[in-house]
Amino acid sequence: MKHHALPLLVAALSTGLASAALADDLPTVYGKVNLSLQAVDTEVDRPAPLANQVIDDNWQMRSNASRLGVKGSYGISDSLKAVYKLEYEISADEGDFSGGDELKARNMYAGLQGSFGTVIAGRHDSPLKLVQGDVDRFNDLLLGDIREVLVGEERIKNIVMYSTPSMAGFGFHLAIAPGEESGNNARDDGLADSVSAAVTYQQDIFYVALAVDENVAGNDVIRAVGEITLDALKLGAIYQTADINRRGQSLGLSGELRGFYSSYLAIAGIDLTDQDGYLLSAEWTSGDIVLKAQWMQATTDWEISGVASDQMDSTQLALGADYRLNKQATLFAYWASVEHDTNAGTVFDGSTIGAGFELKF
Repeated sequence: MKHHALPLLVAALSTGLASAALADDLPTVYGKVNLSLQAVDTEVDRPAPLANQVIDDNWQMRSNASRLGVKGSYGISDSLKAVYKLEYEISADEGDFSGGDELKARNMYAGLQGSFGTVIAGRHDSPLKLVQGDVDRFNDLLLGDIREVLVGEERIKNIVMYSTPSMAGFGFHLAIAPGEESGNNARDDGLADSVSAAVTYQQDIFYVALAVDENVAGNDVIRAVGEITLDALKLGAIYQTADINRRGQSLGLSGELRGFYSSYLAIAGIDLTDQDGYLLSAEWTSGDIVLKAQWMQATTDWEISGVASDQMDSTQLALGADYRLNKQATLFAYWASVEHDTNAGTVFDGSTIGAGFELKF
């Protein structure tokens, strides 16, 4: 969608709401705007064959997964209802998505819900991505999101996903997706070329989850998540191990850095092969103030031309504070740092400090 698409979308949603005014179940237009102004200091050192250095040291206004969507449900029978969601990420500061677009598809699906659970089809976060919950305290923020280090943060297209209702605190989620390849050399041409599954348990102060991805974005991942709430204090942890099977895949660097670093891996003939990592996070609430901290570490193996070559040690540290004006408006400030080191030295070193706001509607 080009720059004129956003007002057209809003107008269409408004018209749809007006048309639905006579229905029993109205769709809900919702969204949020999350903007931050921050200083960004990054340095990327690319060893041979691209031996050079790129330094980025500037101020940036960033839109952090701002979004606009419409969602709802309506009854089909006494025991069955339809559910749907159409959600777009909005570039609230400028058209900085592919081709200068203002909108990018997020979760978009339709399905059926009943006593058996929920079945949806479309495009959706994988169950493995979903189980992180709020343990990632700096979700969607530059150099603070866990995608800056860990693989597995995937939104799956062509998805069919089933979720059980809560059963004494337990929940189960299973997603499959065909690869839709064709031709004599097609490998992903089956019904369930990608599979993601998760088991969760939520009871009182405890939350635990175990999730598995098989051939999701080329990766096989196992992720374990836990969180405990002790009055005003929340403590969370993630452990993950992964087989990485896609040449030139970056570790999740944001924006222009993602393409820059992954292109180096591809040109140099480097395949990331295995990754083990963990995250520890904490959140303390006092009135309207929330203090947050997060530490992450991972080791990623790589090979060149099929021969084991090196390891990359990655670390992330993030500190921040939120001030809740009300349930829908929050001010925040944070600092985050990410570093990727190899035997040859530091290949990526980045930090940022910034402040912003999030307004939900």
